[in-house]
Amino acid sequence: MNAQLIDEGFDDITTLTDYTVVNVSDSPNTDIFQGNDTVFPAFDGDPTSYLGMNFNATAGTLIDLYLISPTLMLQNGDIITFYTRTGTGSTFPDRLEVRLDVDGSGTLPTSGDVGSYTGLLLEINPGLTQGGYPETWEPQQSVVVSGLPAGETATTFAFRYWVTDAGPTGANSNYIG
Repeated sequence: MNAQLIDEGFDDITTLTDYTVVNVSDSPNTDIFQGNDTVFPAFDGDPTSYLGMNFNATAGTLIDLYLISPTLMLQNGDIITFYTRTGTGSTFPDRLEVRLDVDGSGTLPTSGDVGSYTGLLLEINPGLTQGGYPETWEPQQSVVVSGLPAGETATTFAFRYWVTDAGPTGANSNYIG
């Protein structure tokens, strides 16, 4: 029987000391930030209890921003669940990937390279289509861990905000929570 390993509401992102943020965008600008309830309120808890990422992650045209989990003991078949959304009626498409460090080496991403996060478990709006990213907190996203060696592996997973033709002057990238 698997136990719940993380229950993170992102009430205060300054307390996420076990998480790693890596911004390898073409011109890194802002990273993650506390949710903004004037854009949309949180799924639950205080109105700003979520983590945000947006078009300001780059001053250029490519967003490649990772939020990497603390080290966990994971095995194939474990399930990662979370909620995500963008603003209602967004005309700037967003994309989010969930990636797994399949060998547990913890090699961080660099510009043009996902590092050891080679396991692509989920891609939301892979084609960057308008209206292709959830505009409400429902449905809950569920990802089944796969690609690990047999048994438990000490490893991490990452949320990758990856958008091309992005940034303040691009046709893509808005705001995700």
